[in-house]
Amino acid sequence: MFGLLNCTRYFDTAKGPQVVFDQMDFVMDDRDHVGILAAQGSGKTTLTRMLCGIEAPDEGDFVGQRGDALPLGGNAFILPGLTGEENARMMASFYGLDGDEFSHFCYQLTQLEQRFTDKVSAYSVTMKAHLAFAINLLLPCRLYIADDKLYTGDSSSQRRMQGALARELQHKGLVVLTRNPRLIKEHCHTFGVLLHGKIIMCPDLAQATALFERHQSNRAVAEDDDNSFDI
Repeated sequence: MFGLLNCTRYFDTAKGPQVVFDQMDFVMDDRDHVGILAAQGSGKTTLTRMLCGIEAPDEGDFVGQRGDALPLGGNAFILPGLTGEENARMMASFYGLDGDEFSHFCYQLTQLEQRFTDKVSAYSVTMKAHLAFAINLLLPCRLYIADDKLYTGDSSSQRRMQGALARELQHKGLVVLTRNPRLIKEHCHTFGVLLHGKIIMCPDLAQATALFERHQSNRAVAEDDDNSFDI
């Protein structure tokens, strides 16, 4: 099992504590594929960081082991002063993996060709995202956490990465946090919605989408009311 139990996370602001999660529970089988619909500003990036063990909750318990989950496509670990190959070899060494095999996999999946031996500081945003995706995909973990995106690039690149991810998901879990129901329809079979600091699980994607869209509509109406005034 993997997840968070009775977790609370807040941030101190000038107006006092801002509560992002309030005694939230989210526990899953570590081979399940869970899609969670989450609006912008709802805390999905904070939740991604907590599930990956990067950020700790202020209260509550983590279920599983630190390092069980990796942020799919997260590139905070990539050093711009190193080449793509050097970054791949560095991560392989850190995890005790074969550097030649690991860097060869990254080279094939990214298809950066000669740019693989250029410094990452010269990469485009898409090239850097491809490198991060490839490195994370091969590192040892039990499941992946995706914040809004799984892969980027043109259709050919996306098909290549989708195939590589599908092979890994035969024996690994996945959590996708996104505003896009189509993204989780393709990759997930359990669904929920992040609302008011809690995750509400739903019987199927249709009900999760309806709940999410209803909340978005109510939120838009409330914002319009706040911005209205009498003339």
